[in-house]
Amino acid sequence: MSLSSVLSPFVAGPMIKDPSLFVGRKEELRILAGRMSGVQPVSVNVIGERRIGKSSLLYHFLQTWEQRVDSPNRFVVVYLDLQDEMPSNEIDFYQALGRALARSPLPTSYKEFRTALDTLFAQNLLPVFCLDEFEVLLKNNEQFTDSFFDQLRGCMNASQLMFILSSRQPLDVYAGKQNLTSDFFNLGQVVELGEFSEEEVEELLHLPLPGRENFPALSPGDQKLARQWGNRHPYLLQLAATALVEARQFRKNTAWAKKRFAKEHTRLKKEGVLTKPRSLKTLLDSGLGALKKIAEAAGYIGKILSVLLLLALLVGVVYGLLTGQLTWTAAGEWLLKLIGK
Repeated sequence: MSLSSVLSPFVAGPMIKDPSLFVGRKEELRILAGRMSGVQPVSVNVIGERRIGKSSLLYHFLQTWEQRVDSPNRFVVVYLDLQDEMPSNEIDFYQALGRALARSPLPTSYKEFRTALDTLFAQNLLPVFCLDEFEVLLKNNEQFTDSFFDQLRGCMNASQLMFILSSRQPLDVYAGKQNLTSDFFNLGQVVELGEFSEEEVEELLHLPLPGRENFPALSPGDQKLARQWGNRHPYLLQLAATALVEARQFRKNTAWAKKRFAKEHTRLKKEGVLTKPRSLKTLLDSGLGALKKIAEAAGYIGKILSVLLLLALLVGVVYGLLTGQLTWTAAGEWLLKLIGK
């Protein structure tokens, strides 16, 4: 049996393209659909470290958006990986968007691109561009200038298009480094992808073998091991689960699986992946999970601990707002989670 013939539902590395293998991120998907189908579309910047699942999220939204919005016939949603396209100037960019929309002839200028948008607008259609690795454009500030981004902002203000843009850091951080001042970078919302919740971890580790819907790919013992090795990081969990599935199907022992996992983990850390400190939002989410568990514990001490933790978390929210590590929107959504809405 070769590695390519291993029967596994886990995907460690490439973007997840099979919608049945995508788990979690329900809140993030709800936000994307909500910003798209509101009275006025609001563009979104999805941020997160490498291997956290940004590309998979955008692609899964492309595959499932019709089930998430009312009147799907009002929208045209496309996905584009700018790392693959590598547009070197404005014309390349507009033509890449035109190809994604299957427009002919391809626009060769902003004016022609705007004309294509006018045509769609007249048909009551809103194009939604899911653009992966958007920071690629921001590395070339000689071609992609403030005037270019101002033009895109004009399209957004006219509700002629919506962007869902992924990047490792918020776009305004890149803009500051490149001395760009366009209002384009004041996007409507930033959605940060962090580690999985406990529920998402459970959902992933209980995935069934392909073609065997009621047969989990991992035994209860291996689910526990995968959780220990991968903690709550989506990629590390996929990596641990993959190593364990391969070990069982190749009749190898647990030590073989752990060595395989550790080798890949070490390689990624040397490449600068998975070394980013946990963000304030991720820490607040983790603290919220701990608060709920403590609150469920009976007794006077449990009540005292929950109050103290709640005060610490609220201080963290205020600190995040004052230092810019947390947006008002993110703080509001976190508070809604706190009160259970």
